[in-house]
Amino acid sequence: MTERASAGDTTVAFDPQSGDIDVVAGDTTLLSGRVSATSTDGTPLSTSVSLSAAHGAVDITVTATNDTDEQRALGDICVISDAETAFSSDDRIFEHGYQSWTPTATTPLDDPFPPESVESVPQMTDVAAPDEGRTSHAVTALSGDAGSVTLGFLDHEAYLSRFDVATAPVRLTALCPGDGVSVSPGECRTAATLRVDATRTVDAALASIADAVADRMDARVPAAAPTGWCSWYHYFTEVTADDVRDNVGALDDWGVPLDVIQIDDGYEQAFGDWRTLADGFDDMRALRDDIVDAGHTAGIWLAPFYVQADSQLAADHPEWLITDGAGAPVDAGARHGPMYGLDVTHPGATEWLRETFRTVVEEWGLSTSNSTSCTPPRSRVSGTGTSPARRRTGTGWRRSERPSATRSSSAAAHRDSPAWGWSTRCASAPTRRRTGVARATPRANPPTRTRFATCSTVSSVTADCG
Repeated sequence: MTERASAGDTTVAFDPQSGDIDVVAGDTTLLSGRVSATSTDGTPLSTSVSLSAAHGAVDITVTATNDTDEQRALGDICVISDAETAFSSDDRIFEHGYQSWTPTATTPLDDPFPPESVESVPQMTDVAAPDEGRTSHAVTALSGDAGSVTLGFLDHEAYLSRFDVATAPVRLTALCPGDGVSVSPGECRTAATLRVDATRTVDAALASIADAVADRMDARVPAAAPTGWCSWYHYFTEVTADDVRDNVGALDDWGVPLDVIQIDDGYEQAFGDWRTLADGFDDMRALRDDIVDAGHTAGIWLAPFYVQADSQLAADHPEWLITDGAGAPVDAGARHGPMYGLDVTHPGATEWLRETFRTVVEEWGLSTSNSTSCTPPRSRVSGTGTSPARRRTGTGWRRSERPSATRSSSAAAHRDSPAWGWSTRCASAPTRRRTGVARATPRANPPTRTRFATCSTVSSVTADCG
């Protein structure tokens, strides 16, 4: 018997026998696909589906079970798989970027963003996504003559959820990648709940989904977004302690009331060697005291899960790096030469991170006001956690053990959704990402990153899909 849930103009119908699932608005079937889950070797896993009405939308929750008699590596849990749609290639898609530097906008389906350079691919894109078509992360929307439908996953602790959209013809898959996590016989894994909204306009639906994610992940919102000065946007890696002091003095002379003075990339010897200071820095505590004496909060940038290939950390502890199936470090994209990812499931790496933050917070007295992260979905010591679960683990113990270190967080070049609830989120100013295409609007309490006055980090935005 077909199961149904309806709210407002949105109806989702699911047939447990066939696995077919449809999204209907009024008399129009907008999406028609299947529910499926597999192991990485293609073995089907059994699925169960729960539907529930939710404030003008419908929530879909899929649980996959390993009903074989062997240990399996979890592949994709497809809440909606290869769905036929009522849309055509000249209709519009709201595409949400993979991380904070990746474009987000509403565009025609047949007008994708330009491809990233080869060296930027590991950092800027989801390497697990298909090469063809469009890919949107966490949330998406389709809009055209048939109407509109907005879809968003409500929890990001365990999965780098995404939407793969083929454009000729237009077909959609909404999935939670399992990252090859081990699943024992009889063990279940539940995908993030997918909210489907064909009732509201796209703008309103995106705002509603953002609020639902914030509530579900217990995101923390300060009364106001902090303002600040960041060394990166003038000095880049050539910054010195004297440069920071000079600018603090100039800001005070000008009477600019900024909250945070952020020391960005350039103070450290290498990514991974955060406690080894570069030339131009010799006493971080003294620099911090000068900033605080001038009436500001002293902040610092870190990329705690990134490791530079030529760092001392990589040379001393190659076993702490995320590796591929052959045991080689996974390419995390070029920045200061080749870069790798830190395996936060390794006990040694975990203790090293603790010591790093103890130094930064207790000895230097700084607040970690900005971070860049890297958690490639590849081999690690523990086979039980997905990539975002590892990211959340690293962020979670950092905040629980050193809460003063995370009064506010700004995201640079990372997928910060797994950390929502662990780091403070601040509403940002409305932002136009692609002139003439996406119109961004502010919304109450969105799960966004802190935006400093001089920082180009851009928050997730809602956009008109009409």
